[in-house]
Amino acid sequence: MEWLGIFDEALARKSGNPLIHQLVKALDNHVEAPIQYALRTNQIDAYIAHFNAEDISYNGPIPGSRKRTNGSTLNWRMLFPLSESTALPFLIEWGTEKNVPEDNDLINEQKLHTVMTPHDVQAYSLRVENGAVNLENASLFIKQGKNLTFTFA
Repeated sequence: MEWLGIFDEALARKSGNPLIHQLVKALDNHVEAPIQYALRTNQIDAYIAHFNAEDISYNGPIPGSRKRTNGSTLNWRMLFPLSESTALPFLIEWGTEKNVPEDNDLINEQKLHTVMTPHDVQAYSLRVENGAVNLENASLFIKQGKNLTFTFA
């Protein structure tokens, strides 16, 4: 999990990065909760080809980088699928250097078992009945453990 913040609000408001736009909007609305998440990939170009083939609108890829205190540079690219109704997760492809804290004491080895979202977030809310979620074209069965089972209608 990575926490984002803004050091220069005027510069952030001028940014062409959709993630920074989402962060500015959340801060303007006094949101104090997770606002976005990324899905990591090593094949961002394949997703671009897929989005183009399927006529899925997107923004990017947007390059990013930052200089680390040890002098190395961390590089990445982000791809944002667009939606009229909600902010979708974005795709991120890291460069050659792994994105881990330089100080091992900052690595939290604890596993997340529950993720809380604000009560007014409906986009990713699912109703679970008898351990199953019924979707339009599938059922999602939730069992104890690390696996999810999908049954398509």
